[in-house]
Amino acid sequence: MKEREEWIDVSQLKERAWFGLSEEERGISWLVLLDVLSPSKSKHRLQIGQRKAAYADLAEFHATPSASPNYLSPSIASQTKMNREIEKDVKRITRRREEDQAYIRAMRVFSKKNPVIGYVQGMCEIFKVFYEVYVSHFEEQEVEALAYFSFAKIAGGALDHFSSGQQGVERAIEEIEKQMGRYCKDVSVRFKELGVEVKYFAYNWMSTFMFREFSGHKKVMDAHFSLGVGEFMKFNVSFALSVVIFFKKTVITKNFEDTLFVLQNTSEYPWTEKELDKLLAISYIIYSGGTFQEE
Repeated sequence: MKEREEWIDVSQLKERAWFGLSEEERGISWLVLLDVLSPSKSKHRLQIGQRKAAYADLAEFHATPSASPNYLSPSIASQTKMNREIEKDVKRITRRREEDQAYIRAMRVFSKKNPVIGYVQGMCEIFKVFYEVYVSHFEEQEVEALAYFSFAKIAGGALDHFSSGQQGVERAIEEIEKQMGRYCKDVSVRFKELGVEVKYFAYNWMSTFMFREFSGHKKVMDAHFSLGVGEFMKFNVSFALSVVIFFKKTVITKNFEDTLFVLQNTSEYPWTEKELDKLLAISYIIYSGGTFQEE
């Protein structure tokens, strides 16, 4: 008799993810939400093995600098320089040598698969969020592979955030400025009075999708992923604006230096669960084009 196949109800999973997943379910849930794994539970072991094998092939192929007839491929010298940049950036954020090598391999693979972009500082901080979640759920080599494919889903869908000129980041900043005119016009006015430009703080935010600022608060990513990869960037911009709105009463009374200090150091703010829920609620209203009553 054929074994009954078990499926994850993706609609229910998205609803749970919006309100925050438990640590126990987050590993598999993110992989399903990002379409790295299918909703079929019975196929997960097979698919994880396939992802692991595919990543191992990529890592081996891109292990050393090599000349290529493809005119888009970087020279050996530029590849060597890029590898040094990756190693320097990775060592800035990791604590263990074993992790260093996993991060470096993953960033080398992605940068060589996307030679026009290469490596941009901060990419490894996005990868780190996935690695930190999966390390508690999977074997070492599986962690690296699954973190890579998850990272590639997000970064690969926003390559213009990392290309020359980073037009994607610029567009995101422009959208934040535009939406500020609707949702917190008094902050916009105050910024103009002080000479504060949104890019002074939001450039760093959007270059890593605020993963750097909220790496310790995975429920923020739960909410992002619950909407699907296709909606990630739109919601991410809405979330960034919600952070500005959250600090409105503080920044509107500050001078130039203190305003930037607050907004450039949001990672140091001791976010409570209630405050994170408020951020996400405001984000969804902005994302869906609604209005809200300010407190």
